[in-house]
Amino acid sequence: MTVNVKTPVGYTVVRSATIGPVCVVATEAGLVSCMGFSSSSGDAEVETWLNVVLKRIADQVDLFHVALGDEPNAGTLTDEAAVSTTATATTTNAAKVLKNYLNCVDYSANNKAQEQEPQITALHAFPIDWAFVSRFKGVAPDSLQMKVWKHMRSIDAKLCDYSAVAKAAGSPTAIRAAATAVGHNPVPLFVPCHRVIGKDGKMRGFSFAGGLAVKRILLKMETGKVFIK
Repeated sequence: MTVNVKTPVGYTVVRSATIGPVCVVATEAGLVSCMGFSSSSGDAEVETWLNVVLKRIADQVDLFHVALGDEPNAGTLTDEAAVSTTATATTTNAAKVLKNYLNCVDYSANNKAQEQEPQITALHAFPIDWAFVSRFKGVAPDSLQMKVWKHMRSIDAKLCDYSAVAKAAGSPTAIRAAATAVGHNPVPLFVPCHRVIGKDGKMRGFSFAGGLAVKRILLKMETGKVFIK
C-alpha cells in the first residue's frame, strides 16, 4: 500500500503601512511564494489566492496558517493540518526577515533614515525551495524561466535591464521570454525583480500589488534614485 505523504506548507501575512499586506508561503526547505495585496484585502482574499496558486498540487500539500506575534491568536495554528514545526519556523523566519525589510520601506517613505543594507541582504539571502516552486508552478528546473528567477537573486542595487537578465540566464537573444519570466516571479521582494528595468532607464512593469507605484518606492529606498517613468 502506497502512503501519500503531503508536504507541509505554512503561510502568514506581514503588513506594511506603505505597501499593504504581504503573504509569505514556505515549506520546510524555504520560501515558495510571496504576494502583495491591497490595503483593503482581508483573509478571504488571501485564502482565495492561496487556493489558486497551489491548485496544481492541492492534493499534495497540507496548508496551515502561522499566526505572528501581533495577531490575536499568536502562537496557534488555525488549521488542523499535519503541522510541521520546521515549516512553521521557516514561515515565521521568512515573515521576520520580510518585516525588517518592510520597516525600512516604511521609514524611507516617511523620509526617515534607517540602516537598510543588513535587512536587504537578509531578505535576498533567505532560502527558497526551488524544487517545490518547480512543482507548483509547473516549470522545469532547467528551464529559462527558472534560470531567470535564480539569477535575479544576484542583482545588486546597481539594477540591470532585461537583456542583461536574458544573457545571464544563458539565452541572450530571448529577451522577451526573459522579460515574461521576470513578470512571473513567484517570490517578489525576496527575488528582487523590481531591480530589473528597461535599457532606456524606464521602470517598465511590476507584477505586485500597487504596480509601478510600489516599484518606485522600493527603488528609491534601495538606490536613492527617484524614478518618474
